[in-house]
Amino acid sequence: MPQASTRFTLDDGETIIVENGDLREVYELLWAEAHKPGAITVAALIHAALLQPEFSRSAIDLTTAQSEVLRETIAQLHDS
Repeated sequence: MPQASTRFTLDDGETIIVENGDLREVYELLWAEAHKPGAITVAALIHAALLQPEFSRSAIDLTTAQSEVLRETIAQLHDS
């Protein structure tokens, strides 16, 4: 059975797919970077997505600042 995931549409049209098992860690990393523009709002969007049933989640559209901080966070996640 495929792993459930959440899709993010970045400001340049790129799509990042995060497996739901990694969303909690991404959320925590974003809070650790709360001083960066967009980090808190992306964390809030992830929190809201986690409250929705998986079958009804749609892609989360991000602004430029949100896209930048999510890219950085995903890179950090993969480096750890």
